[in-house]
Formats: sequence, C-alpha cells, structure tokens
Amino acid sequence: MLLLIVTVLLFHLSTIRGAYQNSDESAIFSNSETTELEEKQKPKVAFTVNTDEELANLPDKDGYIDSVVSATKSIGVTNVVKSEIGNYEEISGIINLSAKCETENGNVLIITSMYITVSSKWSALSIVDYYTGNYYFVPEEQHDFVDLYDYKTGKIISRKTKDFEGYDAVEEFNKSIDEIDDKSGITK
Repeated sequence: MLLLIVTVLLFHLSTIRGAYQNSDESAIFSNSETTELEEKQKPKVAFTVNTDEELANLPDKDGYIDSVVSATKSIGVTNVVKSEIGNYEEISGIINLSAKCETENGNVLIITSMYITVSSKWSALSIVDYYTGNYYFVPEEQHDFVDLYDYKTGKIISRKTKDFEGYDAVEEFNKSIDEIDDKSGITK
C-alpha cells in the first residue's frame, strides 16, 4: 500500500495539475469567470474546469475542502476571492482533483489533492502557482523532486536534488526496507 501511495505521489508530481477554495466553503464547487489577470498571462500549469455533473458523485466533499484549506493555510494564504474545481481524474480507485484559486493579492494557485478509496481520505499533494509553475507546497517526502518556494516572499526555500526521470519508486522503496532491516538487525 505504501508503495502504491509513493508511486502515485511521484506520478502526480511529474504530471502536476492543480487547485483551492474560498472562505465560503460551498463556493469551492462553483465555477467562475475568467479573470482579467488570466487573460494577460499564459499559464504554466494545465487546468480544465469540471462541470457540476462531473463532480456530483465526488466522495467526501467536506474532506476535500479540508485538505485544500489546510494546505493553503500552511503556506500563508488568508483569503481566496475566486475558485474553480477541475482536472478530475480517477484511476484504479485513486482520485486526483484540483482547485484553481485566486487569492486576495491576485495570485492564482492550483491546489491538487488525492483521494484513495481504500483509505477514504483526501490528502493535499501540491500547491503550484498557475502562472510561474513555482511549487509552494508538496508533502515533505517530495521536497527533493521540486524547487520549493516561500509563498509570502517568493524566495526559494529548497532546491530540487532528484529527477523523476530515472527514479525507480520500487527500488527506492526496497532500499528503505533494507535500511529498516539493517537498523533492526533483521537478516535475510
């Protein structure tokens, strides 16, 4: 199960899509018009709005909203003025969904969350700037795969040290298991 989650996280980060929500939590599921800012800039992150019909059977909508709100608060977002939901994708019981949110200062963020049917839980995977492609949030175990920026200052926090290309999640998982075995004294 851990291997599946790690593989999905790595796959998702390599094909990032994104999203967020408004302080009126029900507004996260409503579509909004294109902003003037969006018309002036070319996005670096793909985003396709989903219809209400496509999202009608979305599991645990409150859990989704909580994952988005928690992630955005963790980087210092205080208010979202507009939001849309999109990039819905379901593969083998795993749902990826993004919120595209315009913040109080005009930034547009894509916040992507994942729902694993087996665990029945939403988890935030990333927060990416829609126009620059800068990452502001990824789970800690993914920090090596992206340049991570501070949302408030725009300055880089940590640099990417690994590439997805050539990264073998199974090999990495096996190395981790071997390290645990070595530390615990288990021999093969």
